Amino acid sequence: MADYAQMVYLKDKEGNEYACPIDAIKGKIKKKADLSEDEKKKCVDMSQMADQFWG
Repeated sequence: MADYAQMVYLKDKEGNEYACPIDAIKGKIKKKADLSEDEKKKCVDMSQMADQFWG
Protein backbone atom coordinates (compact mmCIF):
# COMPACT_ATOMS: atom_id res chain seq x y z
CA MET A 1 0.00 0.00 0.00
CA ALA A 2 1.24 3.51 -0.78
CA ASP A 3 2.09 5.91 2.01
CA TYR A 4 -0.41 8.54 3.22
CA ALA A 5 0.87 11.31 0.92
CA GLN A 6 0.42 9.11 -2.15
CA MET A 7 -3.25 8.31 -1.53
CA VAL A 8 -6.48 9.73 -2.94
CA TYR A 9 -9.49 9.75 -0.61
CA LEU A 10 -12.92 9.30 -2.17
CA LYS A 11 -16.45 9.02 -0.80
CA ASP A 12 -19.33 6.95 -2.10
CA LYS A 13 -22.96 8.07 -2.15
CA GLU A 14 -23.46 6.70 1.39
CA GLY A 15 -20.59 8.84 2.70
CA ASN A 16 -18.11 5.97 3.18
CA GLU A 17 -14.50 6.96 2.58
CA TYR A 18 -12.03 4.96 0.51
CA ALA A 19 -8.25 5.32 0.22
CA CYS A 20 -6.81 4.62 -3.21
CA PRO A 21 -3.18 4.73 -4.34
CA ILE A 22 -2.79 7.81 -6.53
CA ASP A 23 -0.89 5.82 -9.17
CA ALA A 24 -3.86 3.42 -9.52
CA ILE A 25 -6.35 6.19 -10.36
CA LYS A 26 -6.62 7.22 -13.97
CA GLY A 27 -7.68 10.81 -14.60
CA LYS A 28 -9.56 13.21 -12.36
CA ILE A 29 -11.83 11.12 -10.15
CA LYS A 30 -14.03 12.77 -7.52
CA LYS A 31 -16.20 9.92 -6.28
CA LYS A 32 -15.94 6.16 -5.96
CA ALA A 33 -18.74 5.58 -8.47
CA ASP A 34 -16.44 7.02 -11.17
CA LEU A 35 -13.81 4.31 -10.64
CA SER A 36 -13.41 1.34 -12.93
CA GLU A 37 -13.73 -2.13 -11.39
CA ASP A 38 -9.94 -2.55 -11.59
CA GLU A 39 -9.40 0.77 -9.76
CA LYS A 40 -11.94 -0.17 -7.06
CA LYS A 41 -10.01 -3.38 -6.29
CA LYS A 42 -6.97 -1.29 -5.36
CA CYS A 43 -8.86 0.90 -2.86
CA VAL A 44 -9.33 0.29 0.85
CA ASP A 45 -12.58 0.98 2.69
CA MET A 46 -11.45 3.23 5.54
CA SER A 47 -14.28 2.03 7.81
CA GLN A 48 -12.82 -1.48 7.62
CA MET A 49 -9.41 -0.09 8.57
CA ALA A 50 -10.94 1.68 11.59
CA ASP A 51 -12.65 -1.55 12.66
CA GLN A 52 -9.27 -3.31 12.68
CA PHE A 53 -7.80 -0.70 15.04
CA TRP A 54 -10.79 0.11 17.27
CA GLY A 55 -13.29 -2.66 16.65
